[in-house]
Amino acid sequence: MLDFTSFDVDGVPPRCSHDFVDVFTRVRDPYESLLDVPLHGRYCGSEPEELPHLLVSMHNNFILGFYSDAKDVDYGFSANYSFIDDGIYITGTPGPHPACGQTIRGRNIPLGHIRSPTYPGVYPDNILCYYKLQGTPGQRIRFTFLDLDLHDGGAHCPFDHVKVYDGMTNEAPVIGTYCGKKYHGMSIYSTTENMHIEFRTQSGRIQRKGFLAEFEISNRFINLDFIHSDGKHVRGTQCDQRVFSNGETNGTINSPNYPSTYPLNVSCTYYIDGLVDTQNLEKVEFAFDRFDIPTISESIIISNLRCDNGYVKAYLRGQNIIDSKPDEVLCGRDLPGELVTNNPRLALIFISNGTHSGRGFRGHYRFVTNYDIPGTPASTSAMCHFLYHSDSQKVGRFNSPRHPANYPDDINCVYEFYMKKNERLRITFENFKVSVGNFNNCTLDYLHLYTLMPDGSEIDMGTLCNQFLPGPVVSEEGAMGMKINFHSNQDGKVDRGFRARYEFYVPAPIMMCNRNYTDGGGGIIRHPTAPNKYDKNRTCEYFIIGHQYSRILLTFDVFSMEGQLESQGCGNAVLLVYRTRSGPPDYQLCGRSIPSALIMSEDNFLRMKFVTSHNSNGAKGFRIVWTEIMPTTAGSCDGFKCLRSGYCISKRLLCDGYSNCGVDDDSDEMETQCGSSYSDHGVLHIILGIVVALVVIVFIVVCALHRRRKIRKKKNKKEIEVRYVTRGSTPHRDGSASEKMLKERTEKVSIV
Repeated sequence: MLDFTSFDVDGVPPRCSHDFVDVFTRVRDPYESLLDVPLHGRYCGSEPEELPHLLVSMHNNFILGFYSDAKDVDYGFSANYSFIDDGIYITGTPGPHPACGQTIRGRNIPLGHIRSPTYPGVYPDNILCYYKLQGTPGQRIRFTFLDLDLHDGGAHCPFDHVKVYDGMTNEAPVIGTYCGKKYHGMSIYSTTENMHIEFRTQSGRIQRKGFLAEFEISNRFINLDFIHSDGKHVRGTQCDQRVFSNGETNGTINSPNYPSTYPLNVSCTYYIDGLVDTQNLEKVEFAFDRFDIPTISESIIISNLRCDNGYVKAYLRGQNIIDSKPDEVLCGRDLPGELVTNNPRLALIFISNGTHSGRGFRGHYRFVTNYDIPGTPASTSAMCHFLYHSDSQKVGRFNSPRHPANYPDDINCVYEFYMKKNERLRITFENFKVSVGNFNNCTLDYLHLYTLMPDGSEIDMGTLCNQFLPGPVVSEEGAMGMKINFHSNQDGKVDRGFRARYEFYVPAPIMMCNRNYTDGGGGIIRHPTAPNKYDKNRTCEYFIIGHQYSRILLTFDVFSMEGQLESQGCGNAVLLVYRTRSGPPDYQLCGRSIPSALIMSEDNFLRMKFVTSHNSNGAKGFRIVWTEIMPTTAGSCDGFKCLRSGYCISKRLLCDGYSNCGVDDDSDEMETQCGSSYSDHGVLHIILGIVVALVVIVFIVVCALHRRRKIRKKKNKKEIEVRYVTRGSTPHRDGSASEKMLKERTEKVSIV
């Protein structure tokens, strides 16, 4: 073994074209030619990272060569050497020359250490060494890294590595391939009584030590017979097992040695994995039927139970079991409650770390379809059917199966909502991507909405499918609930589905904005807060009823709402138009453009519903002109017959400032037409306006004249002084007769 204490040799690594030191660690015969011996390394310079680390020969010879040229010189090197017993490297029977290997039999050496050929010195390039560990039937082998220091080639360790096989040779199943420096203290267990280990390096100046490991060949390790047929031992572990679902299957697991007492100081992990792929998503339901993991202090109150003698940790959310907190830690003698995961994996870790043991546990697992839908399942069956009651929760969310992941094909899900009397239900879609089929006709995947009435009948509210948000949906007045059916077909074309918010609410009086229109032959309909923006959480219904055999025509004078039907959807506000007395809406309208479609009822009834969501920001809203189209008899019209459309409308609508004849027909507002009808409408308004204007003008003139007269009078005023003389008497102090005297006063008097 050689350890350099100083090193300063002229040259630049790795070429070292001037002075250098050559090291040969694989020399079997000191007299063999160095040309036949692999060079361990050539060293020069003085940089610490380039200098040779501790070196150990693979055999009982070590050759060091120092070469210098005639040019510059440096300090050279100094090193310490020592001879060590090669017995620490030969634990078992060496393999035949020239192989680097050995066989270790458990009946001779049941416990010991294995080192890489030059550990703790730098291992050489391009070597392959094997170690065969062999026990007897019933025994297992534990192999523990005490130190691992190899080049880290990544997850698959394609360069330098230690590879462990679960059997006699390198044709047995691989337990694992290890490199780098992160496996210190890790133990690896064989399934049977044999283990094969290989240490391989490749070329490259990698100054690493190799490995040091401890092995034990014994029958004290857990017998794997406790694993049931539907479980599979996790190769390389002492007692971990994995159970895979075959599609809504079930089975049993138990602790080691059950029903006998479990061994102490063991850790066994159970991975119970349901299906998860494009078509399947399962969760796990687990129930214990036996449980006996005693604590040291049995008198401790169960609510403060300390699991100080062993326990079972349960992970229900698919979290990393190494560094995540478990959802449950269970111990004692009482049966724990049922465990239900919210994802495909249930992980249980059984640890017996105390001083005395119990009988352990036994439990049954069941894989069930996990639709990943919030809500109350309608039954214990695997059907996709969920209930939402106003009594339980006023506001919540629901979604398509597995959202935001793609929903599976060929599935039917039912969502039922039940409200209290006088309540209504509002549903607002937050995400929506459902395959639409050809011509956007909802032939592939869709949502079908129904209103549930107290008499048990269902009212069709329409079908939804699109890549954009539908408008908010509100239950019909007087309904007891709403039902939504989600369907996907079998063509394999799926999407992310939907996520929606539901809210049970009692309409406040301020929100009541329903209107009935029955008279006048036509009129104007505005959103309830016009001319201001409409507000959030609003539901307004408008009913228009004309005379028998007439029809209702809608034209839009103003229309500006949130969303865009063809690119964004109508998620925050929508205007629904129903052309018949029953059935789903015929039009869903939103956006900033005036609708171009001709909207006319099929009979004398038309209904509109305006709905905004809790997220609505408001917009200008709408102003809609409705017109009753009257029937004609033999082509004759009792009212006014529009010139282009041929519609028959009431004469009251002539020249009212709004076109009532339909798209591209304003004949009811033409100047020639309005000129003959001013006597009824426009002329009266004009005359009234003129009269009012004249009255105002006369009033202004009179006031001006009156003011002018007052000013003139004030300017013509004149003042004169008038003197008044009066006769009077003054009594004496003694009361005798008074003296007569004259009194005088002066006043100013104005004259005009």
